[in-house]
Amino acid sequence: MKINSTLDQIKKNGRIVYNDGRPGHKGVLATVLAVDAKGVTVQFDDRADTDYIKFSDRAWMEFIEVVERGIRNPTLDVALRIAKTLKADLPALISEAWPVWTQVVANGFCR
Repeated sequence: MKINSTLDQIKKNGRIVYNDGRPGHKGVLATVLAVDAKGVTVQFDDRADTDYIKFSDRAWMEFIEVVERGIRNPTLDVALRIAKTLKADLPALISEAWPVWTQVVANGFCR
């Protein structure tokens, strides 16, 4: 998910990916350790040191995407697994399924 509003999207314990296309810099995952008003502290999977990335630092932020939000949602976890299995876009899958799901709930089939 491309970042639009950093404080709303990057959450503590979430996951981000850095991808600038260079060898060694493609799909590098990191865990978000802390977020403040000016930036984010992350631990990249392939490094021992942490990095503080300022939201204003375009050289970094241009290549960072949110992979997983820090707040866990079991329903979205299942939906993400289904989307990956079907090789489908998660937002598209949810938008297609939502009207059906609300009808199922309205008819009392989920008790």
